[in-house]
Amino acid sequence: MLWNNDTRLNAALNIEEHSTFITNSIMLATQEAVPTSTP
Repeated sequence: MLWNNDTRLNAALNIEEHSTFITNSIMLATQEAVPTSTP
């Protein structure tokens, strides 16, 4: 998952999309870094 660096953050929609992308990236990285216990 890569962010398109050519995208301009010039609208509220783009900012929302960018923050969602960052949040999802952090969540994914956290899930990969922290092992979860399986019952």
